[in-house]
Amino acid sequence: MLLLVSLVVILARKRRPYLLVGWFWYLCALLPVIGLVQVWTHETADRYTYLPLVGVFFMISWAFPDAVPSQPRYRVILIVFAGACLAALMALSWRQVSYWQDSYTLWSRTLAVTERNSFAHNNLGLFLARNGRKAEAAEQYRQAIRLNPDHYTSYSNLGIVLAEQGEHREATQLCLRALSLKPDYADARNNLGITMAMQGRYREALTHILEAIRLQWDRALFQFNAGRIYLLLGDHRLARHHLERSLVLDKGFADARRLLALLDAPLEKGEAASSRDRGESNGANK
Repeated sequence: MLLLVSLVVILARKRRPYLLVGWFWYLCALLPVIGLVQVWTHETADRYTYLPLVGVFFMISWAFPDAVPSQPRYRVILIVFAGACLAALMALSWRQVSYWQDSYTLWSRTLAVTERNSFAHNNLGLFLARNGRKAEAAEQYRQAIRLNPDHYTSYSNLGIVLAEQGEHREATQLCLRALSLKPDYADARNNLGITMAMQGRYREALTHILEAIRLQWDRALFQFNAGRIYLLLGDHRLARHHLERSLVLDKGFADARRLLALLDAPLEKGEAASSRDRGESNGANK
């Protein structure tokens, strides 16, 4: 079928060049959609079909006027038909956009219209976790793992949620499982470090978080976590280095700014005491 349509549009290229343009747009843009060219982790990506279909719409949009006789009444019919199509598409688009009002609505809708979608379960879990709904988030992550036992992000995300609920042993195992599936997964390495830190194992935690930074140095969160653990270990110099680095990467990182203020507080008190002592000394000399 592909060869037949290609032959037809090539033969018609002089009289109807838009057919050739639209068809080859369609063929080229189809490559990442059907999996011949892989996009990120997806073998296929049917949600990208709007890209190749632009070519098909080229063909239809120019073919209709060509097919309609030039008499005014036919042109009016064509305009009315086009207007009706646009109105219908606007209504459908309005409805579809309503599902994008927030992540909860989007991923809930995705799960309602798809099957065995571990990606959607994981992303819904992320939204729930960020909004304090930890138990619901954990269930979404578990569902993602049931559907896809190799979904390493869900193992890591479930691990940090369980760690926050005090389930440190299972959290550790989940993060290690994520790393066994993807050894260079920086988020799992960071989450494993946080889990260790929650157990008071600061040296082990620091090893994992520094490894996360090595894997992905431009993550403000990783730099912040390293700074926080150095602070717990009493190394204020390295704590300051990582906290300042996190603020360079994310100027709005309020927690990093707060910890830096705590680090600066003893210095300010010391300087104030030193100034007071110098003042008292000068007064005595006078």
